[in-house]
Amino acid sequence: MRKQVGVLAVLTATLFVGGCTLGSANKDNINYNSPAGEEQAEIKTTDELVAAVTPENSANPPIDSNLLSLSANAKILNIVSEDSEAKYSLNELLSGVPTFVVGTSHQLNGQIAVDAVSQPATITIGDIKLDATSFTTDKQLRDKNVISMVLKSDKPENQFIIFHTTSITGVPETLTADKSFPVKITGDLTISGVTKPTTFDGSVTWKSDGSLVGSASTNLSYANFGLVIPDLPFLANVDEVVKLELNLSAK
Repeated sequence: MRKQVGVLAVLTATLFVGGCTLGSANKDNINYNSPAGEEQAEIKTTDELVAAVTPENSANPPIDSNLLSLSANAKILNIVSEDSEAKYSLNELLSGVPTFVVGTSHQLNGQIAVDAVSQPATITIGDIKLDATSFTTDKQLRDKNVISMVLKSDKPENQFIIFHTTSITGVPETLTADKSFPVKITGDLTISGVTKPTTFDGSVTWKSDGSLVGSASTNLSYANFGLVIPDLPFLANVDEVVKLELNLSAK
């Protein structure tokens, strides 16, 4: 069976360290529960984030180079940012309180090609980009520190997390509308300039209207990407492995 895919998804990644990295340059004077601390956070507006990942001509974005050699039966779908989500989660001890941190982002951009006519059917994913400045948790100051201290995504070269899919298994030879099927998606995940092979496990559904929805997750060790959690007096017991989840909708 021929199965193709370009890139996915999460995820994501990263990503994850988001929650684990609470802190600022002055680690003795930060209070995440302080209103003043919240006001110091420099978080981009929704419009700025959407503009960062939206093609200049969003009504007719250029076809991803990974999808140019597909058969004439392939239909190119665009990931819908507002209907898609990347999420990381981990545990930490914040000021002595066990805390479960969840960071989310809707700033995903990419294309997926579906050939439901040929036998076997194929699904091919183009490079998927996630704006690494867009993750939000329940603390704006935490989000700011994740950007500047962990992911360093405030630097142009680190702004996007990119997943390039190299293989996908589980796609049935014939796609049945509105019936989900399990998949395993393997590829190269790049976070803050470091690329590592990564595999997501999930499920995909080809809808009767021709759209595609899917979800997948993986567990990541942020240390493998060279990411470091600051040594802060109020932060301890941060999980070394972060769960990254991706929920995608493409039309």
